[in-house]
Amino acid sequence: MEKEYTQKYLQINRDKSVIFTGAEIPSLTVLPEFSELAESEGVAREFSNQYPAVVFKKACLADGAVVIQNIPSTNNTAVLEEVRRLNETTTVTIQVLDAESMTLDLVELIMPIQSLSGKTLFVFPGNGSLDVYAQLCRLTGSELFENAAFISTNRTMTKPGKFNLTVDYSTLPAGNFQNAVIVDDVIASGQTAGTIAFDLKYFYPNISVSLASWIMLLPTERNKDEASGIRFVDRTFTSIALKGNYTSRPPINSLSTFLEEDIFSKEKTASYAQKYVSNPNEFTSTLRKIKEAV
Repeated sequence: MEKEYTQKYLQINRDKSVIFTGAEIPSLTVLPEFSELAESEGVAREFSNQYPAVVFKKACLADGAVVIQNIPSTNNTAVLEEVRRLNETTTVTIQVLDAESMTLDLVELIMPIQSLSGKTLFVFPGNGSLDVYAQLCRLTGSELFENAAFISTNRTMTKPGKFNLTVDYSTLPAGNFQNAVIVDDVIASGQTAGTIAFDLKYFYPNISVSLASWIMLLPTERNKDEASGIRFVDRTFTSIALKGNYTSRPPINSLSTFLEEDIFSKEKTASYAQKYVSNPNEFTSTLRKIKEAV
């Protein structure tokens, strides 16, 4: 990608809208030999116009499956190259997103809120948010999150795409907070974030609730009329605003999940392989090489 194009594209957010001509867009699809997301002016325009309370760093059209490279490594290049080789084993394009880069984007986007850290409550729900917290602490230090609450969530699927949610708020601190930021790795349906935002406004009257994530998928039907993309959330900050192709929303997984040895991770990896892998042996071999490269 040309440097001038990259610099121009990085200006995109609600406060600095950038419009492109068709000639400036390198591609709207991704071929298997490229393990990158296709940047899309159309997606950027859609988020900016329909969701004015969403601030993002990059807008993309995903034509395949997304893997978040969330493993801290001194040999990151080697890890990334092995991840890209996963494309040779799958029936879809594996598009790799770097967690550290997305975290740096979030730090920049929410800096005005972070400067109020003494008055801001940071809420980290579920396991996915812990990855973001670890990256934030590694890059900025934990002192910025002195008022951090780690809350457990449990989702029970009732039917495909629908689930019941229970949240344990026992770790929320007492205080007169003016701002709250819910931090998560991926915003998919928005049900978890919306539920927590609603409850936070009950627990802390007059609080403003923001949402920060690595990735935000184009909002579902239930959230399509919300300016922030999520009900009860006043503003959303995300590194990447993401839209799936014309037939489906892209599956998003963390690389660390594929490498863990616990039963849950193994089952999730096996399910992923069944859906998207054409060469299971090479897929397993490549995962082993990634683990060795870390």
